Amino acid sequence: MSYGIIEAHGGDIEVKSTVGQGTTFTVSLPLVPPAARTEPPPAVLARRE
Repeated sequence: MSYGIIEAHGGDIEVKSTVGQGTTFTVSLPLVPPAARTEPPPAVLARRE
């Protein structure tokens, strides 16, 4: 569910996990909202193919 929300906003989520040390989630979101862009982000283009 989180991935879908982040992707819908033109962002990405990265997960790194190491046994015995824990898990880190890194969320990246664009500074410009997707609606303000002139073309869709790469993830949206890839889905249409």
